[in-house]
Amino acid sequence: GINAEYGEDKLRERCKELGILDMHVGKLYNGLVFRNCPTVADVPNLPKKLYELADREFTLCTSKLISQSTSSDGSATKMVIELQDGHRIESVLMRYGAHELKNFPEQVERKTVVRDGQRQFKSKPRCTLCVSSQVGCSMGCTFCATGTMQLLANLTAGEILEQVYLARTIEPVRNVVFMGMGEPLDNYRNVLAAIRGMVDVQRFSLKHSHVCISTVGVVPRIRTLARDAPGVTLALSLHAPTQELRQRIVPTSKAWPLDKLMAAVDKVSMLLILII
Repeated sequence: GINAEYGEDKLRERCKELGILDMHVGKLYNGLVFRNCPTVADVPNLPKKLYELADREFTLCTSKLISQSTSSDGSATKMVIELQDGHRIESVLMRYGAHELKNFPEQVERKTVVRDGQRQFKSKPRCTLCVSSQVGCSMGCTFCATGTMQLLANLTAGEILEQVYLARTIEPVRNVVFMGMGEPLDNYRNVLAAIRGMVDVQRFSLKHSHVCISTVGVVPRIRTLARDAPGVTLALSLHAPTQELRQRIVPTSKAWPLDKLMAAVDKVSMLLILII
């Protein structure tokens, strides 16, 4: 987004008030995100009113990349990002196909071939970004560090998209997974708006199937997700094979037990990944 506080909707609203055609908002995003123009002034062929509006009322990126640290095998980079209100979140770049994963030596052997005397990976190099959707979380899962924080704030759509924007200053992103801080389906409206920006061909231009939402099972939202975000992948975090055990480690499973969860999943025509 062009500003995490106001976001895309506010920008379009202000343009409408000033008589700026909506098509120019698309051109603005295309220049800033898809074509990587460093500033609004560098985006060509916009109306003078839009340049002035963007300079006067909006900010290109409200979040700041505070630090980044890369694992010894080069397969992951953790980013610490400070939001405009001072809260900090984490995002992680995960690289596949070009790095030896020290924690999974069997994967290295299985996916490596020898070409011209050199070991090469079979799969193409690609990068997945794990994004946060909230500061803290209200789900209270006993195994999750974020769950111990409780919910401090929902991220706006702009703040979610800014994680992708900042990650791309490090390297191109092929996939996005909502598996960072927070329960994405507990911040439903903003997550949906962020997904629209991710798959927008004028912005990040990700394939719908390259965006994955992970949830511990917010049943009402699972039922509406296929309608509101068609083609997006859903990952269901079970963490336990029985309702009794799951109820001890995932408190929200009391409200949404396994039978209701599975019934909701049966009605969803999305690609489903079960994580236990």
